[in-house]
Amino acid sequence: MAHVMSREELAAWVASQPSVYDLTELTGRKKNEESTTFVLTFEVGRRSLMVALISGTVVGLPVAAVLSWILSVFGLGEFLYLVFLGPLLAGAIGIWLFVGRQSRGMRLTRYRGLLDKRKAKAANGKLYVGLVEVEEPVLSVMIPVVIDTPPTMIPGAIAPVIPAATPLTRKGARA
Repeated sequence: MAHVMSREELAAWVASQPSVYDLTELTGRKKNEESTTFVLTFEVGRRSLMVALISGTVVGLPVAAVLSWILSVFGLGEFLYLVFLGPLLAGAIGIWLFVGRQSRGMRLTRYRGLLDKRKAKAANGKLYVGLVEVEEPVLSVMIPVVIDTPPTMIPGAIAPVIPAATPLTRKGARA
């Protein structure tokens, strides 16, 4: 028979049990999504920082170099501060594309959504099974048919001949 515990005994028993922790936020697929870094006095997501730096340097610096050459050739040195717009705009567009997510559906990143949309338009009207395209899609439907007419009534049907049953006696002996 089960032992009935008082509240104090129950509280002591619960306190003696080992703790259970939910580690999915620490070890799961999105473990690095919440990681942050401080830049000057701002707290920035680590992914946002990496995307802004990479897109600002890879795309923004060539744009800034071309813009500074154009401004110096035409003698517009007083507008040289416009050179900084290239990396800033490239970083902002990079964050919008690679960090921002769609507001509908599976909430993919905008870049992944654009790629998927382009693939869907290219595959419009095609049927894929796995990764293989099916040449001519064919639909086969199997419909079960129940015939409630005895086979002997169907013209041309061959019905099996069943011998007449022999009556049984009480103890199972044949008459």
